Amino acid sequence: EKLYIRKRDGRFACWKCRETEGFQGAPEYAFAEILGTPIAVIRKALYGYNGDRVVSSINLPFKDFLDDDDDLVEVAQEEVIPQAVFPYHCITLDYKGAKKGVDYLESRGIPLEVAKRYHIRYSPEKEAIVFPIMVNSVLVGWQYRVIGKTEELLEDNTIVSRPKAWSSTGIPRDRVFMFQDNLIASPHAVLCEGPIDAIKTDLVGGGVCAMGKAVTQAQVNRILRSGVRKVYVALDPDAFMELDPLLAKFQDAVEVLRVTIPAVGPKPDLGALTFEEAKKCILEAKPLKRNGLHIWFKPLPHTGNGGTIHG
Repeated sequence: EKLYIRKRDGRFACWKCRETEGFQGAPEYAFAEILGTPIAVIRKALYGYNGDRVVSSINLPFKDFLDDDDDLVEVAQEEVIPQAVFPYHCITLDYKGAKKGVDYLESRGIPLEVAKRYHIRYSPEKEAIVFPIMVNSVLVGWQYRVIGKTEELLEDNTIVSRPKAWSSTGIPRDRVFMFQDNLIASPHAVLCEGPIDAIKTDLVGGGVCAMGKAVTQAQVNRILRSGVRKVYVALDPDAFMELDPLLAKFQDAVEVLRVTIPAVGPKPDLGALTFEEAKKCILEAKPLKRNGLHIWFKPLPHTGNGGTIHG
């Protein structure tokens, strides 16, 4: 009762799910959900092949939801996004009390003007950078990243430690990305693991943060529904076990490329690069092929004879 398809161009919208999951756009995504069929198969039936649309025939049986009208009619819907509010101690970077956070970001190569565009805040109370998680400009949560000490010595000589990074509660992490509004009107997505990595893709655009190595099918669907035609995978090199499952989730619906990240310091890290270096890496990405053998060698301590063991 809430799914409508416009006869003029096939564009669909679910009045409920488009608010929570961005479920709207090209018709193949609606049919893939309804029929449980891979997007590549749907595109073959709709357009003649699984690339860009070149054939306007639609051979799949479907209900004409708008018998009399040729346009979608906007209707008011109840807001179901779990909107969040920053705690009082999460201040904007313009405040003097945020100087330590501004200095940290600049030390990571992120100038103030860029940080403000990403709506980053700082918490003097937590001594942490605050990265917002927003859906259609609505705050749904945030992630803290401590820039001060993570261990504290108490009076009784016990040591209390806290995590380097943690998130607010109630975030639908399996369904959203940090900075996912970067996908709006972008022809491609750059899939990153952490927030600093995603920000470093700013010169290319489309950078999103999965907040971890694992990427769920719901997150993949969100990328596909955004209308991108190309996905650059810029996960850390030690996420190689996720590559084949990730390709399977995309179902050949888009071109998927693997970004090779050079080692800067002790390990390869996109966040350690400059904006220009990150752009170069992304634009030089190679197609990621399924059923390949992905090997990552991590240096281990030196052996007694001066050689290096790799495993």
